[in-house]
Amino acid sequence: RRRHTRYISVTGVQTCALPISHELFASLAQLFEKSEITFRAIGEVPPLDASDISELLPVLREVALNTLHHSHAKSFTIQSELYNDHWFISLSDDGVGRATIKEKHFGLTNIKERIASRGGSLTMESNSDGTQFRIVIPLRDVPKKDDSDSGSR
Repeated sequence: RRRHTRYISVTGVQTCALPISHELFASLAQLFEKSEITFRAIGEVPPLDASDISELLPVLREVALNTLHHSHAKSFTIQSELYNDHWFISLSDDGVGRATIKEKHFGLTNIKERIASRGGSLTMESNSDGTQFRIVIPLRDVPKKDDSDSGSR
């Protein structure tokens, strides 16, 4: 079952009033504000509660910070898609590559463990064209807002 996905691109944080004003993307956009790296967010984010955000934000921030500090990239892109009850997130840059998940370097090891704790998976590909992280997370039910105050009777 494929859901319709909105594609929204944000190029250049300076002009960014994020159409997807989701906390996950907005927080990452702030990291790139003072850099020369163009930030793009494409796709849709499933409904998330506070614990989801607190689990996922450090993962996305770690990847973004690695791009800022090590990649020499010109662009950083997050693509988000909902498909068959899973959330697919791709984080990629066009930097120098060479990223690895090392045992004694805890940043990337920790993000892999965080994703696994949610029943998800993380893969990374890094070469001279840049680095791409692919995260797949099963969607779980998120409490919906109480509609009783909406005035419908």
